[in-house]
Amino acid sequence: MLLMRHLPPWIMLLLVGSGCTATKAAYHIVDAADAVSRAEERRAPELAVYEYTLATRYLDKAREEAGYSDYLASVRLSQLSEEWADRSIIAIDQEGRDVQLEGVDAAPQRTAPPAQLPAADGATGSGGQASSTPPAELPPAELPPGASPASAGPTAPPSTVPLPEPAPNPWGD
Repeated sequence: MLLMRHLPPWIMLLLVGSGCTATKAAYHIVDAADAVSRAEERRAPELAVYEYTLATRYLDKAREEAGYSDYLASVRLSQLSEEWADRSIIAIDQEGRDVQLEGVDAAPQRTAPPAQLPAADGATGSGGQASSTPPAELPPAELPPGASPASAGPTAPPSTVPLPEPAPNPWGD
């Protein structure tokens, strides 16, 4: 790979233009590796983790596919790697993801309690104003004598329908 950077441009043009897919794949892998190293210099592993991880994974897979002589897949994967490395740099420049500036304090935290929200429609007092008192307790459900609220619930009485007789065993056991 390093040898390709030291070749004169006209030889590279001749090799790439001749249709040698192995040379194209190697050229694209080198470009992708350069893009990933540029992203590393910009602290992409810390500031644009998602984009940088995709770039490195695509680069690793491009190298693997080139090793298996699948050069077309290697070219496409190395192009994706280069694209995601560039996206990581763009994400750092434009969005400033998790950038901590030295000498600058973090944003102050809100210490006041959150404002009280108005009550729901059914919990308003007279005049449509929200009341600060809790709503009145609902009357307890009618329970039979001796029953506790824990045992009360939507239970049905036991079934009084008789079960059918089991069918006789045809083998006589």
